[in-house]
Amino acid sequence: MPDTRDTNKALARKILSAWNQRGETHMPEELAHPQMVRYFAPPVGMASALGQPPVAPALPVTAIQGQNYQEDLIIADAEYTFTAWHMTGQHLGTLYGRPATGLPVTVYGADVIRVVDGQVIQHWDWYSKSRVQALGQLGLLDADMQSYLINNGLLGRNRKLP
Repeated sequence: MPDTRDTNKALARKILSAWNQRGETHMPEELAHPQMVRYFAPPVGMASALGQPPVAPALPVTAIQGQNYQEDLIIADAEYTFTAWHMTGQHLGTLYGRPATGLPVTVYGADVIRVVDGQVIQHWDWYSKSRVQALGQLGLLDADMQSYLINNGLLGRNRKLP
């Protein structure tokens, strides 16, 4: 019988593989437990239960094309798995109202999942970091962009959670 840690690492790798197949982050339905809860660092802050509108990707494939997610580190125990990853792509489409620059992008991120019965029942994702990192690399993170992100709930600053 395989070690639970190895099974959980394999599940995390399936998620990365699914991201590469789709070209952006999402939780594949077949890997999500029916009672899965997603937790996000601010600005979103509160959990959204599966079945509610999906969270928009930090870097839409229409803007950052050729997205390729690679594992940097996976650590697992019998219940939780931490995945550090990096993504490369190229800015070839409109991103938050800004035209394509044609520049390459490399961002770093991390996810934590809790696994029950071979499926993800809890997911923590720090997607705001990769969004800000990409915009900074592309030279698009000026005051107007920061205001846009804050006003549209895509970036938080000193926000109180309900």
